[in-house]
Amino acid sequence: MPKKILIVDDDADMRGLLADVLGDAGYTVLEAADGLSGVRAAAAARPDAVLLDIFLTDVTGWEVLEVLRKRGASEKTPVLLMSGSVQAREKFLETRPAGCAFLRKPFEVNELFDVLADLLAPGRGGCCGCGTYETGRTDGTDPAAEFPGPDRKKKVLIVDDEPIVRGRLRRILQENGYHVVGEADDGDNLLRICQSLKPDLVTLDIVMKRTGGIQALKSLRRELDGVKVVMVTQVAAPSVVKECMAVGASNFILKPFDETHIVRVLENALRV
Repeated sequence: MPKKILIVDDDADMRGLLADVLGDAGYTVLEAADGLSGVRAAAAARPDAVLLDIFLTDVTGWEVLEVLRKRGASEKTPVLLMSGSVQAREKFLETRPAGCAFLRKPFEVNELFDVLADLLAPGRGGCCGCGTYETGRTDGTDPAAEFPGPDRKKKVLIVDDEPIVRGRLRRILQENGYHVVGEADDGDNLLRICQSLKPDLVTLDIVMKRTGGIQALKSLRRELDGVKVVMVTQVAAPSVVKECMAVGASNFILKPFDETHIVRVLENALRV
């Protein structure tokens, strides 16, 4: 019987390419466009392996993996994690999750087949060589309910006038388990936006075209003191740092970004 492979990736082109390649090689292919659909498909279809993108639109691949490992046949299903992020690869190498392998995008087809063959070999992942799987929770509940929903994640508002910067920050934050509740391209109406979206933290660019970050922070602090604010800047001059800290900034993120540093700064700001 052909092995069943579940592809979980929000990039339709990537899913289509992988589905064509694996289908031509004789695998039965299932597809899911987001993490919630992926865990439901895994619970229903019990695939022999899962190809899992780490950066998804709704949840991260790490969260999907955590849910898969808690439930039913998916508890031991081999998982091939995929990402173009250097930091994602470093996290994989640090944690070495059982029954998993990692491919950095873009990758060659022969790399995919080599890693997949290794994961599916008898004695690896969930298959013990006799066609049976170890099972965990099979209580009939929706596996997607296991995810920490947006209401249980730390909420972040991104304020920056550069779309590329906002996109980069959004990807890093979502990939590390934060819920980006909104974005703004200027410091105008920051108080109103925070009162509406209720973020736990704001990343606030200092230099913007209309209302700069320092002015916006001062206005925010006059009315709202609870939200954490991390300033984003290219050059952290001592006088600027002193002024920002005096009016309530929690910390600074320097451009160009280092993902590990960003995550550490945000974690520390939210602990205070």
